[in-house]
Parts: sequence; C-alpha cells; structure tokens
Amino acid sequence: DCLLSRGLGDVYKRQIMHRPVKPRDRLSLTAKVMNVSQHARRDDCGWVTLAIAVQVAGTGSVLTYDLTVLIARAK
Repeated sequence: DCLLSRGLGDVYKRQIMHRPVKPRDRLSLTAKVMNVSQHARRDDCGWVTLAIAVQVAGTGSVLTYDLTVLIARAK
C-alpha cells in the first residue's frame, strides 16, 4: 500500500511562518495541487505536490508551505 504517513513519503519544502497563532484563533487551511507525477517504480502510486496555506480568520496567513506526498492512484 501507499501510505500518507510522515516520514514514509512526505517531503516538506518552503515552510514560512508569517505570524504567531493565539489561543481561540480560528484556523482554516487551503491546499492547491501544484504538480502530479508518476512514481518511478510503482504503477499504483504517484507523487502530488501541494501548496498549503493556513489562515486565521480576518488576519491572513500564519503559515505557508509546500508538501509532496506519495499517494495511491485512483482505481
């Protein structure tokens, strides 16, 4: 199986913390698919690169990062 487990297939890039988060802040997250590619040796898995942004309602981004994960292909 292809796993979505930190350390088994995840690669973090470009992590930027913009401002601190405070207790009771309401967080939301958006993810945009930036790239999709085949695994070099496995037909049942592929690499997906996501641009992640975490926001606090009304104040903007607190964290942005790119994440590449190995995931199972749709059957």
